[in-house]
Amino acid sequence: MNIRPTDNICEMNSIIRRFSSVLRGIHTTHEITMPIIATLSIRADRTLTKFLENKDIEREEHETKTSYSIPFDRIASFRKHEKRATELEVAFEHLPRALLVSIVSCFDAYLGDLLRAAFAAVPGSVEASQKTLTLAQLTEFNSIEDARRHIIEKEIESVIRESHSKQFDWMENRFAVKLRSGLNSWGDFIELTERRNLFVHCDGVVSQQYIDVCTKAKGLKADANVGDRLDVNAEYFRRAWECVYEIGIKLGQVLWRKLSGDLEESDENLTDTIYDLLVEGDYDLAARIGEFAVDTLPKHACSLNRRTLLVNYCIALKNSGRHEQCKDRISREDMSDADLKFRLAKAVLMDDADQAKNFMLKAGRPDGGIERHQFEDWPLFKQFRTTIHFKEAYQQLFGEEFKVSSSQHEKSIEKEGVAAQIDSPGRSAVESS
Repeated sequence: MNIRPTDNICEMNSIIRRFSSVLRGIHTTHEITMPIIATLSIRADRTLTKFLENKDIEREEHETKTSYSIPFDRIASFRKHEKRATELEVAFEHLPRALLVSIVSCFDAYLGDLLRAAFAAVPGSVEASQKTLTLAQLTEFNSIEDARRHIIEKEIESVIRESHSKQFDWMENRFAVKLRSGLNSWGDFIELTERRNLFVHCDGVVSQQYIDVCTKAKGLKADANVGDRLDVNAEYFRRAWECVYEIGIKLGQVLWRKLSGDLEESDENLTDTIYDLLVEGDYDLAARIGEFAVDTLPKHACSLNRRTLLVNYCIALKNSGRHEQCKDRISREDMSDADLKFRLAKAVLMDDADQAKNFMLKAGRPDGGIERHQFEDWPLFKQFRTTIHFKEAYQQLFGEEFKVSSSQHEKSIEKEGVAAQIDSPGRSAVESS
């Protein structure tokens, strides 16, 4: 769905969800295609190597290279194999670059949508614009509202054309809100947007401007020098994707809450965002957004929403290996007056297996508030499911042994295999068997 100017800031919900969906699609594209290209490239390299090892081809070793004398009648075959290997090598190098450019383009389009919604929400925003129209231009519009929309689009266009740092300067001034306070990923964000510019304009070759801008934002890597050529490996792509996702979600939430005060729907959107990350296993990213939701945002619609966000934040901490931080955070929350599911969540997060089992037996009853599939799927129980306490409670509640489904197991194995292929070494131009 393409978001267009409206008079309702609640469209922020759709805008943020679309941004998240598009970014996930880009990530999925990387996750699916890179192992395929890597596999085909390695096969092509091996085919070329096997061809060159043929006894009819003379081989001569030099200090820095190996040369081959190829019979005239085999040159066409050699060129075919070499072309295939070279093209796949280029694809392996350039597809992540293209996807990084897409990530930044996704953010820019998202920013435009946010600004349209913001202009629609702020009375007098068009009147405050520095854009002007001549009388001749005004006569071209059918109504004042058409002229208003035209000015808004021109204003947004001028903002989008600025550097990302200046975009945030403009938003902070126009909407009187702090967007970068405590934003630890800001330097990384500026670096990746500048790296995107290098890929688009100069094949990834480091310029002095790149170094100056990144140094100012404290996002420069220590070993970057003018003339170096940058790339996008699997680790960098993942960090870049997470950075844009994090900043995009936080930006949307801050503007939404500042301009509308609709805490109920914005809380729900934020809860869904973090929960989706937990389901996908993106625990570090879920923890960063969870910390923002619980400790940075000053208000929530109600205590129920705040507790839900807190529990999801602590789930992210626990599943990312930060057990003590999780316990410290959840222990400070008094759940004595909370619903049973919150008391169960606290016991699980505190690793109090006996109490968690007792709460689970109560919560799993028909009137307990938690359904069977939630015990099987809820990320809260990821580690607790492996304990005897969970298995005994599950057996008592549902009359059968708890088992991890084969599809879940196969999906886990598949993801591990994909990650191994993406991060595998040996991406030389010709790889021997």
